[in-house]
Amino acid sequence: MQKSGRGMLRGFGLAASALVLAACAHTADMSAVTTSDVLCETDAVTISAEFDGAGHHGCAISTDGPVLTVWPEASIAGPINPSPWYAFEADIHSSDPVKLRLDYAGYWHRYFPWISRDNGASWQKLGEDAVTVGDDGHIATVTLPGGPDSLLVAGRPLITPADMSVWSRALVERYGMQRVTYGESLDGRPLEALTIGPDTASRIVIALTGQHPPEQSGVAAFEVFAETLMAEVPAETLADTRFVLLPLVNPDGRARGNWRHNNGGLDLNRDWLNQSQPAIKAVTRYLSQEAEGRDVVAFLDFHSTQKTLVYTPPFEEAYADMSFPQALKNAFDAGIEPAPEWIAGHNAEAGTSKNWALQTLDVAGLTVELGDDAPPAEIESIGRLSAHAVINFLSRTAGE
Repeated sequence: MQKSGRGMLRGFGLAASALVLAACAHTADMSAVTTSDVLCETDAVTISAEFDGAGHHGCAISTDGPVLTVWPEASIAGPINPSPWYAFEADIHSSDPVKLRLDYAGYWHRYFPWISRDNGASWQKLGEDAVTVGDDGHIATVTLPGGPDSLLVAGRPLITPADMSVWSRALVERYGMQRVTYGESLDGRPLEALTIGPDTASRIVIALTGQHPPEQSGVAAFEVFAETLMAEVPAETLADTRFVLLPLVNPDGRARGNWRHNNGGLDLNRDWLNQSQPAIKAVTRYLSQEAEGRDVVAFLDFHSTQKTLVYTPPFEEAYADMSFPQALKNAFDAGIEPAPEWIAGHNAEAGTSKNWALQTLDVAGLTVELGDDAPPAEIESIGRLSAHAVINFLSRTAGE
């Protein structure tokens, strides 16, 4: 795992130290509070959080062991969506199992912990008996296996901007795609699209992911979608269709270990109409340019939530052409058991990508949500069936 060197982002001042004490006031006899690169250190374990994707943590040492607060990033637009992300490094010194607590400071436990023993190259989920959640959901006690060992612990297997860059580069090289930098984030990270198809194409398919940092299952489904699409799209379809894939719309939020927002304190998937953030200004400008003069056949935005479902405009009302959403629903209904729920609603005021797509590109934008705990087979099915639905629809409607 590439270390980020962002000590200033992880350091906390005196005010933050007071917050740690307040958040952990229910624990007895705290002997130390640390706010340096090393968050907690006992004879049994040293805990730190200095890598891309690490959570926003404070730490106190109680008589029962370390207590990590799980804090959200700053928000300038009201309460943050409760997606309490945590990720830290635990250097285990003891041969005995090590217990620690995650204190969500008024939020609720959502993500079950995973561990990596090889610096993020591979991950395994902790056993069910390794986690106990309090009755109110605000505290989770986690038992880590004994060492000596060095573990990364996270609410999901980490997918960092560097990981996405490696994946993107491999896809580009394998299928002869182009890698386009269409803008820059607040932190100065490049915003990239992967494209293929001729400039003269009359049709376009757009898919994106990575707006909300912890939503790893949505990213995984997007990757399956992209890989299946590129491997199986017929040459005759590719001859008149342009594909634009956006693998990481919010690289800053993912690198900073945010729950929901970018570095500007905003949920990017509520900013597509206002376009106050550089990332959204850049992506809307770029997609508008790509779509100009073309029929936008499909617009898919992959996310994660409590369960697998799809948000779409109402089928029965006269919005954009609903032929492709119906084709995708048919594919999901036939290929997944139980079939994902479809929520057909349209809040025209919400600044989501699907609403922007409807208003600006005249296409029924779809938000494809994967369950937080969706098993690999379900993730693979959603990604593969989405790609097949696009390919089949393009073939069936060619020349119309």
